[in-house]
Amino acid sequence: MRRKRLPVVLVSGALIVLTVLFGLEIASEANGHSIDPTDPMNYNTYALRNDSTTPQYVHLCADEKCATLDGHLDWVPVRPGSADDEQVYWGWSTPSVFAVALTP
Repeated sequence: MRRKRLPVVLVSGALIVLTVLFGLEIASEANGHSIDPTDPMNYNTYALRNDSTTPQYVHLCADEKCATLDGHLDWVPVRPGSADDEQVYWGWSTPSVFAVALTP
């Protein structure tokens, strides 16, 4: 009798898990996010334009006052008169701040 119930219990458990995950995805996307951290809907895209006559380098700061730089990223060169698109996760409660320098 127990062997006959095992497939039913396993299928029921799998359906419950899938239903919960699907519900979490719907709730997440209703608030403007995706549970997939690589989904582009989780990011804002900024065009960092260099309107000077010299090359500039930009780096995302780790905090609002730019006391430290984000350790996951590198300096991004932006040539004079051009722009570089950057994506920043919009779920943070602090604003995105960039440091600008003539040399990295």
